[in-house]
Amino acid sequence: MKQQQALTAAVVVGLLAVVATLLALTAQRGSQTAGPTAPTPTVSPAPSGTAPAPTALPAPTATPSGPPTAPPGSPSPVAPDQVCATGAATGPRRLRVLTFNIHAGLGGGRLQLGRVAEEIAATGADVVFLQEVDRFRARSGRTDQPALLAQRLGMEVAFGSNVRHPRGGQYGTAILSRWPIVDQRNLALPNRPGLEQRGLLFAAIDVEGTPLHAYGTHLQHTRGPARLEQMQAALQVIAADPVPKVFAGDFNAGPASAALQVARRYLADPWPVVGDGPGLTVPPRAPRRRIDYVLHDFWSTPVAARTVRSQVSDHIAVQVDLDLRTLPTCLAG
Repeated sequence: MKQQQALTAAVVVGLLAVVATLLALTAQRGSQTAGPTAPTPTVSPAPSGTAPAPTALPAPTATPSGPPTAPPGSPSPVAPDQVCATGAATGPRRLRVLTFNIHAGLGGGRLQLGRVAEEIAATGADVVFLQEVDRFRARSGRTDQPALLAQRLGMEVAFGSNVRHPRGGQYGTAILSRWPIVDQRNLALPNRPGLEQRGLLFAAIDVEGTPLHAYGTHLQHTRGPARLEQMQAALQVIAADPVPKVFAGDFNAGPASAALQVARRYLADPWPVVGDGPGLTVPPRAPRRRIDYVLHDFWSTPVAARTVRSQVSDHIAVQVDLDLRTLPTCLAG
């Protein structure tokens, strides 16, 4: 019980730090303009309804305003007091992460969600970030895809609904985990008229006593400026979070893009260090571009990275092995 209380307290403190930073950013932006103060950021549970309005996050500036994490190669930082492990300190824990745009399980003109589950299971992934996930949509047989995949794989799931369709059903992203998901939220990212709403899905995971915060997204695919705004807004949240974290998804941007240049100011791309091959993920038969990523902070050390082909999706999945560093054990009460 004490271990669970300590973990819950760590997660709550981390979330409060994120919200506090958002409030500070909003207040700062309001003080620099003659208009009314920007609305207070809001957070809503991921599975229910649509994501909050785009104003839930502060408007991005020309450069990210959140505190950057230490760049790759920097000395390991001392853990903040509020970030504690409740389990025994046994050394780094190996973590296999997968990001996979599943194309709603639609391949060859038919629904193949079972095949998607088999492809995920074959990787042995511990945490899985999914994009283009349907929930109760007609095109995918009104199935609850996040729940079905979680049941098939024996994993827990967080779902972020970013779009509600007029004919019923939802569309968004999901995070699957072999370990308990103790909290989840979905935040709307900045949007422009006529574009599909995008979101930042958050899941707090208890990795046998060590807290891990997973952030997943699927960024705008047609307009670079909108995509950059979404990346900047996501990183304002992520950079303010002191808990060990992983950020992954379909970023729809190449390694040399402005969006990835910004992301690398805060998080590390393991591919140049341990990647097998060029890491190209689209199109699936003759890939020419790398747009799907797993990024990590300085709490993790990359061990291996490879791409995983799919017989269903129009994306190639990305698998990364990380060593999650041991955190100090905090005494509870």
